[in-house]
Amino acid sequence: MKVSFIGSGNVATVLAKQMFRRGFTIVDVFSKQIYHAQQLAETISARAIDDLKNLALTADIFIIAVNDKSISQIVNQLSLNDKLVLHTAGAVSIEVLKNVSISYGVLYPIQSLRKEMNSELEIPFMIDGNNSDTMNSIEDIVNQLEQSFVYGTDEKRLKIHIAAVFASNFVNYLYYLSADYCAKEQIDFSLLQPIIEQTALRLKSNLPGEVFTGPAFRGDKTTIEMHLNLLAQYPDLQKWYALITDDIQQLHFSSKI
Repeated sequence: MKVSFIGSGNVATVLAKQMFRRGFTIVDVFSKQIYHAQQLAETISARAIDDLKNLALTADIFIIAVNDKSISQIVNQLSLNDKLVLHTAGAVSIEVLKNVSISYGVLYPIQSLRKEMNSELEIPFMIDGNNSDTMNSIEDIVNQLEQSFVYGTDEKRLKIHIAAVFASNFVNYLYYLSADYCAKEQIDFSLLQPIIEQTALRLKSNLPGEVFTGPAFRGDKTTIEMHLNLLAQYPDLQKWYALITDDIQQLHFSSKI
């Protein structure tokens, strides 16, 4: 199958490299900055372009992998007849593509992607299509990538997008707070790497509610008070500690009723 990418950022880079390694032919890579398009195109034997008017119609699939705000700007410049057109966004409706082609859908990677990632990265997808033929075509793409997928409407995709924000970005914010605290207290944050990794690994075989540990879960009021007193000089951290501790205690108590 021949594919063209509209976009050259994190998502486009990882997906294009995975497709190239799995035997897809990448025709074009578009970016408003030709240098960015060239950087990706050179790694996947594609042509770099910075004008959508030069997009070759020889591709079978056109993947729009740009930030959410840019998708509507891109689709207003496209008319691809019966070509398969996909976007990769979690929070943008499939219907934004309805005037671009008679065959359109969504290929949403449920993964936090960065350009420098290994191209063999595991990426589960949530897919959607405007008809059964389109869905079959998208399934074929994911199967050729040797990745897993689930079906999802706009509403379901938005819900998994919310869940991903909690599971990834919000958790990373807590890592940030921890690392900042460690730096101020002259503690090596890397000492926490094993416990971070072990907690994540346990989630492969356990539900999150089954892997709680710590003073909040144990109801250890003495240790909690010691922690809160020590955090008095960090009021923002103290606020988060008290709030999350209270939530964990309530969750643990309610589960025993």
